[in-house]
Amino acid sequence: MPKLNQTFAISAAVSAAGCIAVLIAAIVGYLVDARIRSLDDDRRHGAAIAPRFHIRFSGGGVWFYSEELPYRGEVNFIGGGRSRVVRDSLWHLGRYGVRLQAYARDGQTWREDTSCDLPGIYYRRFDVTGAPPDWTLRVSCLYPFTLLAIVPALWTRRRLRSRHNHAVQPTVARCAVSGG
Repeated sequence: MPKLNQTFAISAAVSAAGCIAVLIAAIVGYLVDARIRSLDDDRRHGAAIAPRFHIRFSGGGVWFYSEELPYRGEVNFIGGGRSRVVRDSLWHLGRYGVRLQAYARDGQTWREDTSCDLPGIYYRRFDVTGAPPDWTLRVSCLYPFTLLAIVPALWTRRRLRSRHNHAVQPTVARCAVSGG
């Protein structure tokens, strides 16, 4: 049992450090956003983990994306006269939902777009024939913060209960004095 308690305490400490790191990254992301004055500044704000995998903290969220900058809803192509929508599927509840669209030109599907909007989650993926997919995922910092806070909260609750139980339990000497 002591080994389990030690492992629980270590995981609680690591999770608490992760909570603090997410909080600091979110604050730094807001501060950096306020100082962005040009496209070059915006490009430097993210970190390239791999050639087509970038990460950044911005606007209260953590962004994962494939290009130099995350896609944020701007126009990303003009279809042209011969391009037409061949599939448009939408599942939604209010302003949240998932949409899949496919475009064809000359009878061939050449582009597929996927979008998903959920509370705190923004996802876009554009697949064009002959090119690697362009994608962006934004997750509110509240999600990783909340997930990382669960273990420290459970550890704290456990510690407070064990202290309370040790303080309240009557001892033999106390029972003898009180006549119980």
